[in-house]
Formats: sequence, C-alpha cells, structure tokens
Amino acid sequence: MKKSAAILILFALTLTMLACQKEVPETAYEEFMTQLEEMDFSVTAENTDKDILQGERRWLTVNETEHITVYLYESESSMEKDASFIDEGGTGYHNGNNSVEISWVSYPHFYKTDNLIVLYVGENTELIHALEDILGDQFAGYQR
Repeated sequence: MKKSAAILILFALTLTMLACQKEVPETAYEEFMTQLEEMDFSVTAENTDKDILQGERRWLTVNETEHITVYLYESESSMEKDASFIDEGGTGYHNGNNSVEISWVSYPHFYKTDNLIVLYVGENTELIHALEDILGDQFAGYQR
C-alpha cells in the first residue's frame, strides 16, 4: 500500500513538473534563419550551453567563417528585461545579482526582436548590414 501511494505521488510530481516547463517559441528564430538564407548566407545552427544571458542559446555559423549567437526567451518581456542588463557598449552585463565585464575578440553588436537577442562579434560589414536589415539598429555594442 505504501509503495503504491509513493508511486502515485511520484507520478503526480512528474506531471506537475512537466506542466510547469515553459516552451520557448521559435517562430522569430526560424524567421531570422530564413531571412539570412534568403539573403544568400549559408547558415548552420546548433544548440549550445547557456552563458551570460538568460535565454536559451543557439550558435549559428554563417558562411562557414562568421558566428552569431541567438538567445531565445519565453516572451518578449523576458527578453527585454534581460536586454536591459547589457550596458550600452556591450561589454558588461549587470542584473543586480551578477556583474560580468567582457573582453570580446572583436566588436560586439547586440540586436533584438520579438523574443530574441542576437549577438554578432565581428567586423564583417556585409553581415552587419544584413542584421540591421532584418533586426533593425543594434541596441548595444560598438557604434561605427
């Protein structure tokens, strides 16, 4: 009897945990990838571990040599909240609990749209112009 009750409780807890998991919408991410490909960029995507920002992190390789990091969030409001912690120059993240200063290998460029933050670290003007065409002006990072 005790074993059956324990199994039922464990099953109920598992169902509750599954119901509480929030799925990150990928529509904006998929549209972003499609738009890059329509601009004749080759794009390879892979999931990767979290780092500084709170969003679900994706690593894109563009034209086999450039890299873009995309952070996906549950909602636009959670994205906006995390974006507000990035300093104007794109070299610091300060959320009240954690403070990180970053030395990039090149110039950082942060963009946002819908539930995405997009980070490109580099100087490829063709890619920067494409990101601006797709996402609008950067909100943080190196200003040319």
